[in-house]
Amino acid sequence: MPYRLDTHVLTVDANVIHKVDTGNPANLYSMWTVFSRCADSVEQGRRLENLSWRLWQRETFVVDNEEKISPATETLPQNIPSESRISDLPQLSGSVDSLVDEEAVDFAPVSAPLEIARPRVRRQDSCASTRSKRERHISSDDFEKMIVSIVKDK
Repeated sequence: MPYRLDTHVLTVDANVIHKVDTGNPANLYSMWTVFSRCADSVEQGRRLENLSWRLWQRETFVVDNEEKISPATETLPQNIPSESRISDLPQLSGSVDSLVDEEAVDFAPVSAPLEIARPRVRRQDSCASTRSKRERHISSDDFEKMIVSIVKDK
């Protein structure tokens, strides 16, 4: 196992960080790889490793969602077969005793059901909605500000 140095021998140049293309997950992965391997030699190395890993994962998620977004699809209502009237059902059979009963209910055929207009349904993928601030690509300037705040916070 390699020995740890008593002092930090590497530094992060915050002025160069803004040149990193943060829209490319491969760049963020490369930064995470460097910080993870050199974390003990860089001041605030573990925090920089954590930040770069989180941004890499977040950017990968945003890119994956953008690839999955498809234009909203419109679904037309389906014709549901309906009979214009309820088929004639035979009356309940009765015995001699039930014919005399005055409380017996007469089951007459019901009128035809009303036609219901079906609304047009427009389906939209939840990812296609306006992305929140949290889901946007991080800008190089914002990335630089984060790195500076970590490096300056000794």
